[in-house]
Amino acid sequence: MHIVAFNETKIDNLVSDNEIRISGYNIIRKDRNRNGGGVLMYIHESITFLERSDLCPDSLEMICEEIRKPHNGSFLVSSWYRPPYSNVDLFNDFESFLQDCETKDYELYVMGDLNCNTDQLSPDHNTRKLLFLSTLYQLEQLINEPTRVTKTSASLIDLDFTNKRKNISHSGVIHLGISDHSMFYAVRKLIIPKSHPKTRIVRNFKNFNVNDFLRDLSQITWETTVIQDNPNTCWKIWKSFYLGVLDRHAPFRRVRIRGNSIPWITSDIKN
Repeated sequence: MHIVAFNETKIDNLVSDNEIRISGYNIIRKDRNRNGGGVLMYIHESITFLERSDLCPDSLEMICEEIRKPHNGSFLVSSWYRPPYSNVDLFNDFESFLQDCETKDYELYVMGDLNCNTDQLSPDHNTRKLLFLSTLYQLEQLINEPTRVTKTSASLIDLDFTNKRKNISHSGVIHLGISDHSMFYAVRKLIIPKSHPKTRIVRNFKNFNVNDFLRDLSQITWETTVIQDNPNTCWKIWKSFYLGVLDRHAPFRRVRIRGNSIPWITSDIKN
């Protein structure tokens, strides 16, 4: 995975990055304390990104990163932890964040434990507010199965919203069992630039006639190739005669190499 986010990290500044480092990944974190809260994101070192803390209201436990990939427009990946029993007014700050992103026309992904069960037939006022904002800002929710399952309940409170659903190839839930919350994921499609077609020069034997070729070879005064004292000179003369005839019967042409060529099928195997 290229980007991995955690909510409720329960760490503070006494925990260094080295203690929680994963090889090959950069760490972005916003701690609360060891009693609860906190968000953290690992981004693979192959990805260029820019921290966008300027977009995140101070009241939200949120981190936001602008992902920059070649040949693909930049997009925002944000992780937000909304504690249970939070004041509904917190959604006003979340709306400010959405408004900022919409004004700047960003492709946006907001994921996290939002403690709003969107799987309920009669959602509470917090969930209704979240769903209202998602409709208002044309956000689609990608996760469609419960992410927190116990012996007595199943709720969908870990969510992933985006304003560019068409750029997601697939998404889902992985029940890892290491927490009371399951892991969810989404895969964003990327544009792979087309490489320029490769070509090579080959002889064209399409209209090659063996008899005509041998006839023309037989008309060459081959004795002139061996009257030189230097064998290298003799070889060059013989080669120029031979290739001169071959060029008439099997001229060179440029052909495109297919991208799906099979390198282990050699000319010997074909013969």
